[in-house]
Amino acid sequence: MRPSSSLNPRPTVLPPLKPASTGSQISSRTSESTLPRRFAVSRARPYAPHLTPLSSPFRQHIPAKERLFGWTPASSSRVPLAGPIPADMDRIRDVLTFAWADGTLETYGSGLLVYHVFCDNKRVTERDRCPAPALLISAFVSTLSGSYAGSTVTGYVSAVRAWHIIHGASWTMKKDELDALLRAAERLQPPSSKTKKRLPYTVEIIEDLLSHLDLSTALDCAVAACLTTTFYSAARLGEFTVRTLTSFNPTIHVKPSDVRKERDRNNLEQTAFFLPSTKSAPQGESVFWSRQIGPSNPEALFTAHLALNKSLIATLELIKSCCTMSCRYGKTTSSRFPERNTPMDRHRL
Repeated sequence: MRPSSSLNPRPTVLPPLKPASTGSQISSRTSESTLPRRFAVSRARPYAPHLTPLSSPFRQHIPAKERLFGWTPASSSRVPLAGPIPADMDRIRDVLTFAWADGTLETYGSGLLVYHVFCDNKRVTERDRCPAPALLISAFVSTLSGSYAGSTVTGYVSAVRAWHIIHGASWTMKKDELDALLRAAERLQPPSSKTKKRLPYTVEIIEDLLSHLDLSTALDCAVAACLTTTFYSAARLGEFTVRTLTSFNPTIHVKPSDVRKERDRNNLEQTAFFLPSTKSAPQGESVFWSRQIGPSNPEALFTAHLALNKSLIATLELIKSCCTMSCRYGKTTSSRFPERNTPMDRHRL
């Protein structure tokens, strides 16, 4: 369960600006403030054969979530400040990196890749890609329509618009025209792009899943703890897992030190987990569960996980990586859930 407001908010990164004694100067306090590193060092994945852009000095091969900032247009409309200070331009870019969540940046990076592959196929020059004429954006949406889900098309167009915003380029596409094209893309989306509705998780389904796990093994024990913790705390799976073994970030992902016991308003004991940062609560929020009756009791499974994997996660993340978990690290990542797919297939989860 989630409380109505976020707990343990972090202090704001940027201090308030104070009026300077002279018109062209800013308080020295501002120049001393530093921003946390936005992107962790990671390696770019190979391009798919059908989504490989032409070589360009404006587009290096970098991870998807860095493309909005790392891929620069041939010309930028952003005008330097009156007293040209290159650091000011870098500061604007660095601050803008915090405007979108990691997942959004990665999705937008994929959309920007599709846009440039489209421009390559149409032989659009670098200068005509940004700022993009309205006709080019209309052609981009029309080309994608019928091949992609409507929501995907919308996301890709939003990526191109965000790219314009970041690099100070004008967005000339009229809202009414774009909305009409996106409605058409929604109606033209192929049937295969729609995911069939599935049954929601229930206690009975979870207990059936647990009956197929071997809780004496590190992997199954972690999967059981992660499954029941996210279910009974009404949390998102991605808030308790990481995508890869190397993507753990202690400022974003939950750790053993973020777990505590507390009492609710009825003086009943509950276990709370502080999530340092989520998409809906960047400053962090707490979720919690209480002891349950039956084999899906999250307290028993979580305690078993900590006991079995104690030496593996003593100083590491809480349930790090159910998808790519290995006994060597005792982590949990979402890709590990499909490995236990026999009962999940039965319930079409």
